[in-house]
Formats: sequence, structure tokens, C-alpha cells
Amino acid sequence: MVHNTNLQAMNILRTAYAYILVGTLAPLASFAADSDNPFGFGSLLRGGNSGKNTTGNFGVNDELPNPLGARTVGELIDKLSIALITIAVPVVTIMCLYGAFLIAKSGGNATEIKKGQDTIYYAALGFGLLLLAGGVTQIIQELFS
Repeated sequence: MVHNTNLQAMNILRTAYAYILVGTLAPLASFAADSDNPFGFGSLLRGGNSGKNTTGNFGVNDELPNPLGARTVGELIDKLSIALITIAVPVVTIMCLYGAFLIAKSGGNATEIKKGQDTIYYAALGFGLLLLAGGVTQIIQELFS
């Protein structure tokens, strides 16, 4: 009976990992296909920003595209903060769900409950600090402009 329970738990974990993997990678793939995305990958996949072809060679441009799409340090920081927030949202969600899972399976064990609470707390704290970092960059930009 114990072996069957372990097998069921492993199947649930495999399914959860598959959903996490697809849920995390699918938005990134949609950003790569979009031309107005914060990462600037769409234009890079289509052969560059200019669209000029003066050499006569198919698909070759005279100028190198800017893969980041940022002309200033402030724009670069903005694009990086958007990218980090985009990546952090599913990670924070997964960590909160994991913390809730730890609390649910604790069975009243105080150390397991504390571990689950700490996981949720630190995930929220890290996400809050990431959001504050974007605000700090705005303040620094205002100070130097």
C-alpha cells in the first residue's frame, strides 16, 4: 500500500512539473513572436529592425539591429525590470503554491507550517523588492535628468 501511494505522489509531481514548465515557457515564446514586446526579440527573429536590403542578398541587412532596443541606460534598466517582473510573476506564484502545499501536508507539525509560511513570506518579500527596484530606478532617472 505504501508503494502505491509513493507512485501516485510521483505521478502528481511529474504532472505538476510539466504544468509548471509549460506555464513558464509559453509566455516567453509568445514574447519572442511579438514585435512590440519589451525584450525586442520579434524584430530580431524577422531579420532586424531596419528591413532594408541594399546588398542584394536575401535577408541580409546593412546595419546591425539593437537586440535590446534601448538607446539609454534608463531605457535598458526599464526593459530589464519589465523582463525580471515578467519572469518573477510565475516564480512567485509557484513558490506561494509550494508554501501552501507545505502547510497543507504538515499535519499540524509546527516546523513544517513555519517552513511553508517562510516560503510564502520570502517569495512575497522578493517580489516586493523587485517592484521597489523599478521605483528606485525612476527616482534615480529623475535626479539625473
